[in-house]
Amino acid sequence: MIFRDNVHIIPTFLRFSRSDMQVEHCALGTIKTRNISGQEVYEIFDYCSIDEIGGKFGKDFVYIPAKASIAFLRICRCYNFIPFIIHSHLINCENGEPVSYSEQDEKYMKKFCIQAQLYNIPLCIFAVTNQHSVRFRRYTANGSSLKMEDEVIYE
Repeated sequence: MIFRDNVHIIPTFLRFSRSDMQVEHCALGTIKTRNISGQEVYEIFDYCSIDEIGGKFGKDFVYIPAKASIAFLRICRCYNFIPFIIHSHLINCENGEPVSYSEQDEKYMKKFCIQAQLYNIPLCIFAVTNQHSVRFRRYTANGSSLKMEDEVIYE
């Protein structure tokens, strides 16, 4: 997977992870794909923090209102965007360990992707950050099953 961050959300979230150890942060974003020299490139071109749309985040939790999620999926369907959700983890990794998804993250991503399928959105992308790395996860829908791919960047 090749990502192009047109809005600098990745450095922003890495900075949040390094400087604000009091709360997790979360944002909803949109991605478009382009074919560049025969390779599919995922371009992140817009985002908003969930606190701007009624969501909340704190120490070890992120809350995205159901109505905001549904509105987000409708917008993605209408404009043929790929939904993108990024959040930070507070875990302090002194030895530079790459970030990983929590069990709670796993459950939320699967639930969100099932909801996206109801809106005929076959692909969702998620990212999680800590102070040292970003891990992207791409879920593609194939009928009733979800295929997952991981990629760590910015180590």
